[in-house]
Amino acid sequence: MRTSAALAAPPSELEHELLRELAIERFGLELTAKRRTTVARRLAPRLSACRTDSVGAYCRRLRQRAGDDPEWGYLADAVTNSETYFFRGGAQLDAFVALLPALARRRPLRVLSAGCASGEEAYSLALVLAAHADALPASHEVIGVDVATPRLDQARAGRYRRRSFKPAQAVPPGVDLDRHLVRDGDARVPGPALRAHVRFRAGNLADPDGLGLGRFDVVFCRNVLIYAHRAGWPRFLRTLADALEPDGYLFLGQTESLVGRDSPFAARRVGGSFAYVHAACRSGS
Repeated sequence: MRTSAALAAPPSELEHELLRELAIERFGLELTAKRRTTVARRLAPRLSACRTDSVGAYCRRLRQRAGDDPEWGYLADAVTNSETYFFRGGAQLDAFVALLPALARRRPLRVLSAGCASGEEAYSLALVLAAHADALPASHEVIGVDVATPRLDQARAGRYRRRSFKPAQAVPPGVDLDRHLVRDGDARVPGPALRAHVRFRAGNLADPDGLGLGRFDVVFCRNVLIYAHRAGWPRFLRTLADALEPDGYLFLGQTESLVGRDSPFAARRVGGSFAYVHAACRSGS
């Protein structure tokens, strides 16, 4: 078997293409050549755990495994980017707050964080809801979904250190961090009241059967589509459309746009930001 140094070496062009095909087929994601070294480094522990001595052998073994095999989640972690932090995209959080008076009439109020990584976005949304709890139904919830097993494990553990908070990122008005993200040593941990409204599930936006979590009033899917292969876009958009209530709102990343694409969504201005609604619901403010 190869040494650990050899396992961390960039895969050959053929091995990279095998990985790329798996990423597209399974997750709808593009895997560019410039990420070969990074992916090889991330996969090295998995090759060792699976007792394989090459990326090619690892890919062939994965193809023989069932779609719900946990190893797919580790592959997803290796081929995806998962940078995230609390209150990212403040303008969209402001837009979310602007929607709350209308959303407050819905019982239960359901919010989805798609591509939630280690959970900072899901808890950011829950903190915003906690700040407006007096005007919301008690039965509100935020569900975070991701394909990467290690990131979901981190989200469920819920221990957030300095890297999860950016000094320049403003805390939304009314959010009480010290009440809901309590200090525990060098970390902040969601308190019981906040955890009660947040759940995490494995979910693949490229799965033809969808997420299987019902419909949501608001869906945040930010900085996921920018990594999608062109073959993955239709699958992603179909899953997002199926996950959104007919009169719900979809928020994408700041650099992501559906303009000029064949999609079931239409853009709508919400405060100082944009969201997407089902095209049949494009009228209205």
